[in-house]
Amino acid sequence: MTTVAHLNMSDIHDIPIAVPDKDEQQRILAQVRTEVRRHEEAVTKLNKQITLLAERRQALITAVVTGGMPAPGVSV
Repeated sequence: MTTVAHLNMSDIHDIPIAVPDKDEQQRILAQVRTEVRRHEEAVTKLNKQITLLAERRQALITAVVTGGMPAPGVSV
């Protein structure tokens, strides 16, 4: 069940829209920018960790293949 059966385009200009004052808009924008910056920093750190893990994985594989490190469960 709906409270309005339809909405005509001509009715749209009668719909009230709450808009915060400029100071509140600036506070909201500052908070959003802070959160975006925080998330961007987190993504950068995670990408660095992924790169390091990939390098360590490759070094481990190389060490095992060249015999520099024994592989658990594999007898030579």
